[in-house]
Amino acid sequence: MESMGIPFYMNTTPNWSRWEVADTGSTLLLREGHREVSQVEFLSNTPDGKPSYQIIGSTGEEVNGGICRKFIGLESGRTYKVTVRLNTMTMSAGDWSYTYHAAINDSARTALTVDQMAGTAALPDGASGTDAGCFARYGKTTTGGEWVFQSTADTATPEQIAHIYLPEGHDTFTVWSRLQATGTPVEGVAFDWISVEPVSEALTATPVTRPED
Repeated sequence: MESMGIPFYMNTTPNWSRWEVADTGSTLLLREGHREVSQVEFLSNTPDGKPSYQIIGSTGEEVNGGICRKFIGLESGRTYKVTVRLNTMTMSAGDWSYTYHAAINDSARTALTVDQMAGTAALPDGASGTDAGCFARYGKTTTGGEWVFQSTADTATPEQIAHIYLPEGHDTFTVWSRLQATGTPVEGVAFDWISVEPVSEALTATPVTRPED
């Protein structure tokens, strides 16, 4: 039932987990959003046919957290394209950020730490900083209330990492969102879809450090 976005557990979309930097005071607010869908849409296995979606917001003046998911048992030596569908809802452009990231795990499949997902510790591939592993970024711009798809890229750019290459001995990578804001509670941004698909050519993902806005 995951492809239909149900059932949520503890206000979190199926197979994803909550993460949050502890010193922000547990202000991350996860909620289940609902949309009306027809029976035909529900059975279509498309994003628009999902009756539920993830809303990510905050209850305090500072937030740094999101949701994460580890994909295991993939094929070493292959390259994978990651695509998510997201929405900044009614948020206006401002001094906040809503980003999506992806990075390989170590060969033991060790879970990424909160510090790694927050950008304050280096990822297993050595990339560091708040832009490490980033392939989608909003805040200075918004989706205007529309659902949009964002993917890893064929070639790394300052805005996007390349598709995820799993070297020999590695079969796992993690995808995570990060909502970061200071000064005012975030009403909510949203997520409802992810796909992970192998690409035909082996493209090695080169970490790119993106200058801060």
